[in-house]
Amino acid sequence: MKNFSSYRTNYVTGEFVNLLKFTLQYSKNICTQVGRQFDDDSFLFIREDNAQPIHPEYPNKILNQVERACGIHIYPHLLRHYFATMARSNNYSPTDIMHWLGHSSLEMTDSYTRPTAQGALKLINEMNPTLFGNNESKNKK
Repeated sequence: MKNFSSYRTNYVTGEFVNLLKFTLQYSKNICTQVGRQFDDDSFLFIREDNAQPIHPEYPNKILNQVERACGIHIYPHLLRHYFATMARSNNYSPTDIMHWLGHSSLEMTDSYTRPTAQGALKLINEMNPTLFGNNESKNKK
C-alpha cells in the first residue's frame, strides 16, 4: 500500500462475494495439490503450477493478449477510469465515487472521468431547449 490511508473498506454485492469465495476455494485447491499450506497470509491470486503469487505484471500480460486479439487498448488501471466514468454518468454521488476509489479529493476523482458519446448526446439534448428555445413545433410544420 502507498500509505495508511490506502487501506479502506469497500462493500460488494453477493455476486462479487461469490466470485471471491470461488477464487479462495480455487487457490486453496491449488495449494493442496502442490503440498503448500494456505493460511490467512496467503495470496489469493496464485500460479497453478507452484502456488506462488502471480507476478504483478500478469494482468497486463493477459490484457495485452486481449488487445492484440480484439484491437482494444486496455490495461488494469483503465478499469478504474471506466468505473469512475460510468458511476458519474449514472449520477452517483461524486463523494461516494471518490471514497470508493480511495481518492482524497473530488478533483482527483474528476480527473478519472472520461468523456462519452452518451454523455455528450444527453448534454446537448437537455441543453437544446435552453440554447435554441423549444423549436419542435416549428420543425414539425
